[in-house]
Amino acid sequence: MFVRWTDDRKRKVLEFATTLNIGAGGVLLAMYRRPPVGTNLSIEIPGAVIASEISLSGSVNHLQAQVLRVEKRANAHFIAAAFATPLEASPEPPSAVGTSAR
Repeated sequence: MFVRWTDDRKRKVLEFATTLNIGAGGVLLAMYRRPPVGTNLSIEIPGAVIASEISLSGSVNHLQAQVLRVEKRANAHFIAAAFATPLEASPEPPSAVGTSAR
């Protein structure tokens, strides 16, 4: 995924991130650069893979989040961020039509 934010010098930053964990309320990312705690992030998830599982549409999904915690680990920073609006799960798929138990 791609993460964007504005740094303290008002420069726009674009960073590639690896998703370590994602849930309805937030995400844990591994990134090279370190956004400060409290920074507002714009997270872009390319592709429609996630759209089938949550209520997002389109080929690129944009999420807003805020950095809650940053930890330095080896050659990356682990970034815990909370979504501005929690994700909603899609409704259960309809049951198969025309099937019957025998």
